[in-house]
Amino acid sequence: MDSDQDYTTDEDKRKKPTETLQYFSVEVQNKKTPDKKGEGKGKEDLILAVVNWMQRNIEKELQERKNAQKNCLTEIKNLKAENQQIKKENQNLNQGVQRLSERAENMENGNRKNSVVVQGLPIEVNNGEELKEGL
Repeated sequence: MDSDQDYTTDEDKRKKPTETLQYFSVEVQNKKTPDKKGEGKGKEDLILAVVNWMQRNIEKELQERKNAQKNCLTEIKNLKAENQQIKKENQNLNQGVQRLSERAENMENGNRKNSVVVQGLPIEVNNGEELKEGL
């Protein structure tokens, strides 16, 4: 019989499960069956209203995020197009710089040939074979 007493005392000490709604601070007791007919109706309506409100907020936030994502995708497309244009322009400028460098190098080489001044003893070039032998 001691086991029956322990059981009843443990049962009295147990707390009933409760749930607190964060937004409205309403405490709702979880019962398996209502005591009277229609007693839990007001609480159920309140919970349903809260769930509907949360669903509307989630849908609104989802739509805002979708719009933001579309705006980001549009901006990314514009940036990609701008990037391609800048790459082409950069390539054209690099080709222009390369052509100018080659032209400047050719001009320097041409000026060097014409700028060579040889000084020394005068050589008569009447006989080219003697000149070749001397070198």
